[in-house]
Amino acid sequence: MRTDVAAEASAAARLAVEVAGGRTVYGTAVVSNGTTVSIPAVLVAPAVVTKATAHEAPAPGSARGQGARPH
Repeated sequence: MRTDVAAEASAAARLAVEVAGGRTVYGTAVVSNGTTVSIPAVLVAPAVVTKATAHEAPAPGSARGQGARPH
């Protein structure tokens, strides 16, 4: 399974702006780290990639499916 890279990037950017602005960040879910503290999290639904749909999935390391580009 792969996740929607654009959705992950959007969620990460939104959270970064909140933290940079000194605001409390709230997630859409909470996860446990083995302590009594619940950690806020934003979970993005994974997309199932099958042989039939593999051509539609972004390449690893790419937000646009173009593959990683050298710097």
